[in-house]
Amino acid sequence: MTFSTLSSVSGGGVVADAASDGVSSEMDVSSAARRIGRCAGGMISERQPWSAIRDMDVAAEIIGVSLFRYKLTAFAVSSFYAGVAGALVTMAYYGAANIEEFNLALSFLLLGMIIIGGMGTVIGSFLGAGFITLLPIFINQTMSVFLERVPSDLRANSEAIVFGGLIVFFLIVEPYGMARLWQTIKNKMRLWPFPY
Repeated sequence: MTFSTLSSVSGGGVVADAASDGVSSEMDVSSAARRIGRCAGGMISERQPWSAIRDMDVAAEIIGVSLFRYKLTAFAVSSFYAGVAGALVTMAYYGAANIEEFNLALSFLLLGMIIIGGMGTVIGSFLGAGFITLLPIFINQTMSVFLERVPSDLRANSEAIVFGGLIVFFLIVEPYGMARLWQTIKNKMRLWPFPY
């Protein structure tokens, strides 16, 4: 269907005036609607469908972004990166792929890193990984000072106790994790000499 055959758009006549403005008379309505939808008010360009879906997927679908296609593509890309990361960890850190290396405790450790660091932020991932890596070292050094006073069963499970307590603490007190605490400290330091 072209503009010349759509009477509500062209009035039923030939589109000679539109052709002189640079619009071809052979352009069909779906192509024009797709172009108008993709640049509707400058809200989305053809290179930003993932950002539009992330911000508000219903609005992205209304302006012409195929949710199924781009969500499936995002899943495939993230799965590729996760697979490459897993292969690098397996070969560079463990040396061989073995089922005993990837147990339930490691899964909880990785989940704890994300919760403590802060979900949805890149800096939170780094802060959580650094914190969980340094936490056992700190606990072992502290327990070596109090070696005689601390019972052996408490020493054996001290890492799990502290780790679980921190997860519960961050879920209740600060759900956005250490990334939010870091952001708060940065904001306070910007205004430090002046209380207002």
